Amino acid sequence: MKIFISLSISLVNTPHPTPPPHTSLRCSSDANNKNFVDSMDEANYLCASLTKPMGILFEENDAEFGGIFVLSLTENSVAQGIVKPGLQLIAVNEKKVAGLPFEEALGAIKNSEEEKTLLTFFQGEAKQFYGPTGPSQAWLDEFVAKMNKSGSSTSVPAQ
Repeated sequence: MKIFISLSISLVNTPHPTPPPHTSLRCSSDANNKNFVDSMDEANYLCASLTKPMGILFEENDAEFGGIFVLSLTENSVAQGIVKPGLQLIAVNEKKVAGLPFEEALGAIKNSEEEKTLLTFFQGEAKQFYGPTGPSQAWLDEFVAKMNKSGSSTSVPAQ
């Protein structure tokens, strides 16, 4: 007779040990993960007011999340030192683009007629923004409006 034991442990701010053979180790939620980024904390967002061409290459997130993220920056990008790969694009000026298909989200940048375009980024992973720990739509709407009203630029440095 074989007996399999499943062990569920939540660890906070400690390294994950290697589980012994025939044991599974699961964290109970993203909030217990030391890499968790709170999507309803303004400190985890970056706003950058940039001229075009920006020199930012975007990529689609996995289909389960939607939206786009920064894949890389070109060599002479105006975003160097401000924007970094991995950031989730959330808004372009006052338009929320979170979760939109690639062409539609990128179209908001292309169609911007402002001298400088305000991009708002989330500094966590797609699953933290689009998953169960993501911001409420009401909070996000209020945050995007607030960033546009203040004309905020580079409000939080990219980490």
